[in-house]
Amino acid sequence: MSLKTFAEIADHLATVVALLIGGGWVLYQYVIRRSGESGLSIDLNAQTSEWKPGSKLVFIDVVLRNTGQRCIDATTDSPSLLEPQFEGSIRYAGSLQLRKVNSQASGTVAHIDWWDKGSGWLAQPVVPETDLLMEYTDQEGKVEFFMEPGEEYHLGNVFILEPGIYLAKIVFVGQRKAEFWGRIMKIDVS
Repeated sequence: MSLKTFAEIADHLATVVALLIGGGWVLYQYVIRRSGESGLSIDLNAQTSEWKPGSKLVFIDVVLRNTGQRCIDATTDSPSLLEPQFEGSIRYAGSLQLRKVNSQASGTVAHIDWWDKGSGWLAQPVVPETDLLMEYTDQEGKVEFFMEPGEEYHLGNVFILEPGIYLAKIVFVGQRKAEFWGRIMKIDVS
């Protein structure tokens, strides 16, 4: 075997090895680690203080954490575009809605569904939908909010509420198609 033939075989072998290593890396990153997918965790902390008789001052801290391997941008769609996309349920890329659980509703055992308007368990929203990303909105109304992997943001809002148990619905809509996260959590205002 000539030196030229040996060099060609070694070159082809090195190419094959490089392709296998590169293919393995891509398989690991995008299939096993799911690097191409976004991830967001949503949490909520609430603190109450005395206000006036029959009402409490409630500080709600919504915590968003990018748990994925890629940057997450909030959608720049305006409320008039978001509302029809989500069947009128949200207007903002970062949305907080509150509903009070009706302690006067009939029945002792029930599944309380955010979307069920006929059961009487949930009051209509007690305050208008809150835009969690208002601080990141420019004068033209365009949202400029993004989170790098591992970043965490605290988005605080203050409300005056009657004592009781509330459900909070938090929604975040990302820029990429299918980037939508939501969570419903309980708040005890006592």
